[in-house]
Amino acid sequence: CEERERLSLVIRQKSCDCLNKIIFGCSVDGYDQLIQIQLSKILVIGLSIVSGFNQKNNDMIRNLLKCAGKFIKFLGQGFYNQFNGGELISRKEAQYQRFKTSEEEIEEEGGNEELNSHQYDKDEQVQNQAVIAMKDILNHFRDQTNETDELQDIWY
Repeated sequence: CEERERLSLVIRQKSCDCLNKIIFGCSVDGYDQLIQIQLSKILVIGLSIVSGFNQKNNDMIRNLLKCAGKFIKFLGQGFYNQFNGGELISRKEAQYQRFKTSEEEIEEEGGNEELNSHQYDKDEQVQNQAVIAMKDILNHFRDQTNETDELQDIWY
């Protein structure tokens, strides 16, 4: 039973790592598919499940917080992928209607409360990632060309 739990934990951790790579490196079409499968809802459910385990899972919590924040930020601000040389390979404009839908899915699943609860976690790295995720979500309409916005977060 102990070996089974250990393997289950490894699978969950690897799944979080893969999800993180997908969100940060997928194509424009791939991102559309993430929206269609209601990824924001899945992230919140996953976060609440992972938070309920008694074992140490701070890496998974941090990864899920990072995924949730960046996914919403990318919906609200758009994103681009580039090669190491800096050559632009794809650009995705902000998706405000899809952002609104994803934000509603997060609220439906109690995601805001889940994110807030992690700001008081015992692990300082989890606290920091929860704050970053909340900033990403709350500052999604921030003007990226305004340098003062880069220095201070106006909403959170």
